[in-house]
Amino acid sequence: MNLQELPVLFQRGSVRRLTARVTAKGLVVRAPARMSSVQVETWLRQIRPKLERRLARTPFHLIHVPHEMSGGASVRLLDTLFQILCEEKPRSSVRVLADTIYLKGPSDLKRKRALERWCIRRLHEEAEPLARTFAKQLDVSFEKLLIRSYRSRLGACSSDGKLQLHWGIIFLPRVYREAIIAHEVAHIRAPHHQADFWKTVEELAPGAHGLHSDLRKIGPFLFF
Repeated sequence: MNLQELPVLFQRGSVRRLTARVTAKGLVVRAPARMSSVQVETWLRQIRPKLERRLARTPFHLIHVPHEMSGGASVRLLDTLFQILCEEKPRSSVRVLADTIYLKGPSDLKRKRALERWCIRRLHEEAEPLARTFAKQLDVSFEKLLIRSYRSRLGACSSDGKLQLHWGIIFLPRVYREAIIAHEVAHIRAPHHQADFWKTVEELAPGAHGLHSDLRKIGPFLFF
């Protein structure tokens, strides 16, 4: 993947400086309201080599996610490659037969939201028992596991006993999903990122610490 393949989403607003971030939606550029288009274009040309290097280091082989969840596209969910077939219908629904996902709904957005809800249910079926198993190993507990759509984080552990996961991790290979879940469960015991925390993570999911770098690079492409 290179920058030429990515759509550019340009946003103006009450920001103090120019920023550019590569996400699953494309290259998101945010600029101060009064900055001219010429200034923005000049800045983008200057940072283009840096963005290209960042893309070159991104482990895209870990995920198979199309820019658009349209008919005929393929997507890997829970380590299985599915083909997506879409049909325009008044009511939204998701039906899975073998390696095909049948999406119905009145619009692309409605069909995408239906697929997201289906993914949340499927991911919860896998993640909840695993998180409970990890918690039992550490002799800790949590109140509930929440799977939602987040804008910038793959997981979190709150002080009120809730574990939170971003539904987009369903696109990652299982070993990475396990690493993320182990990471959040370990925070119940160690609410920091010091050496004893990473030791706990490794006890739950050996090799998880070594996957952290990949997750930081691929993470932005799991937010839709």
